[in-house]
Amino acid sequence: MIGFGFAIARFGFLVVEVEATLTSSEATSSEPWISSQTLGLALVVLGIGVIGLADWNYRLVYQQIEKGSYSPNPFLVALMTVLVMTLGCLSIPFVFLRTAPSQRQPTLPPPTSTPEVSPLNGQEEP
Repeated sequence: MIGFGFAIARFGFLVVEVEATLTSSEATSSEPWISSQTLGLALVVLGIGVIGLADWNYRLVYQQIEKGSYSPNPFLVALMTVLVMTLGCLSIPFVFLRTAPSQRQPTLPPPTSTPEVSPLNGQEEP
């Protein structure tokens, strides 16, 4: 889960950079809190939390097995299923609702009107 989140975040960053290069514009997002980087970070954080939860569950199950009183906990399975499915569904809009670079107006840098001065003689170059 951590690796998947990292891959999503890095791929989102790559898409923004390529898009900025193709459209000659700054690499900025109009909605910075809704992005593939945010989704990737959420998956990384969720993965870290799952590691802690798995350790806790392992210790609990180990004690139950040693005592001979093991009973599975379906709540944890259902919780992880819902969390992963929710984050997976949240990633769908980033794939299908992304505006193509050809539909955006390219942002060109403003033209410069200052004449260039030669560093050798201080005269304006033609």
